[in-house]
Amino acid sequence: MRVLEVNKNVNLNEVFVLSEAQTKTRYNIGRNNLLRIADEAGAVTRTGTKKKGYVRQILDEYFMRHTE
Repeated sequence: MRVLEVNKNVNLNEVFVLSEAQTKTRYNIGRNNLLRIADEAGAVTRTGTKKKGYVRQILDEYFMRHTE
């Protein structure tokens, strides 16, 4: 499995729910990996009727566990 690095240069200090574009940029992953990982981690949330968001703290914790 490829080790994924969190892009800490993305300024998201007050953002708790990330859009798909923000999530792909922060974790430097493609859409398919994002969907798989977010589902596995339980980080998918709804921000509207059809819009998905991704809980940043859950994903940060997921990547911390998988990069150690």
